[in-house]
Amino acid sequence: MDQLRRGEVLWNGGSSNSHRIRGVTYKEALIKDYKSPHPVLPSFKFYSNHRPKQLPSRYLVNRCFRCLAKDHKASACRDPVRCIKCLSYGHRAQHCKANRGIKMNVNMNRPYHRRGREPVTKVFVPYTEEYLRRRNLRRNAVLADVLRPANLGLDPVSTIKQALARRFGGYNDDFAVARHRERDFAIFLPEWVPAEMLIRREVLTLDTFWIRCYTWGQYRDARPHRSRYQAWIRLLNLPFEIWTVPRVASIVSGFGRFVKADRGTLAMTDLRAFRCQIVLDSLLDVPQICRSSVDEESHPVMVHLESWERIEEGGGGDPPVPPQGEPVQGRWRRAKLGSTIRLMARMIGCLRGMGWTREREKWKKGKRRSSCVGCPSAARDKRRRNA
Repeated sequence: MDQLRRGEVLWNGGSSNSHRIRGVTYKEALIKDYKSPHPVLPSFKFYSNHRPKQLPSRYLVNRCFRCLAKDHKASACRDPVRCIKCLSYGHRAQHCKANRGIKMNVNMNRPYHRRGREPVTKVFVPYTEEYLRRRNLRRNAVLADVLRPANLGLDPVSTIKQALARRFGGYNDDFAVARHRERDFAIFLPEWVPAEMLIRREVLTLDTFWIRCYTWGQYRDARPHRSRYQAWIRLLNLPFEIWTVPRVASIVSGFGRFVKADRGTLAMTDLRAFRCQIVLDSLLDVPQICRSSVDEESHPVMVHLESWERIEEGGGGDPPVPPQGEPVQGRWRRAKLGSTIRLMARMIGCLRGMGWTREREKWKKGKRRSSCVGCPSAARDKRRRNA
């Protein structure tokens, strides 16, 4: 009993020195919470990607410590790399992004993720005739699911094209077929075969197989987007070899969508700057210098924001102040207006000079003749009066 008062814990008739508590009674020792000197840690078994320092047995000598094969080392092992943090394949623990707060899309086919890569980037694709033609071509296209069992042979695309040509008429080249997913095919139909007719049918029977057609609507990850600003920019120090609309559209695609180029720029009468109009989301996206790599040379192209205007109301934040001073566009408009006025004045003078026919008709009818100094009829009448 004295041993219990001193705080010694007895176990099977002996004292345990590992949990000995002195200076308290037995009741206080039961009530008071004492932390264990050796906390129990969860036992996790970590798998390392490096060679262990000591091998537990001679069986592992000269073997790959990952797959235990003798014909190669761990550096040349063909087994998939597994992360010890998220227990997934394809990357190591030092490149794992599970705990970084970044939402990764598991449907993206990325075999290897490198640190420092931007997760999302934005590129503006210019509107071209080829893009509009392909968009109209997709409107009369369907997605076909081949129902199993189906024997499409060694070339499923040619088999489907031949079956559609025999069913709806025409040649095999009139139907364009491409593989879209594992079992789905994209079928581009000709004009005499509307896509709604194939979609209304639940199952379409062809030669030796059946297909179910669906509408090729909006893309799965597509979102509505509308640019908020349109601006005129000038590209200074642009090389002459890339002084074309397609090349400039690809240069500005990183911060805006190309709309059109200036007439003087297209005529190449002034090679100091390439002036064009773009649409963009934010004026702060326009860089000061854009480096363009041509062949084995890199050229710094200065981007000058000349003028801008808002397209959509309710944007985020106030836009920056437009450049101070008189813009080039305003000077060009005033110069063009002055030249237009001078040209109209010359035309009016010519018309007044050519008005002798009308004055001659008035003189024959006995009406009052014009006293215009510049026309020939007035000068002829003056000579007659003096004679």
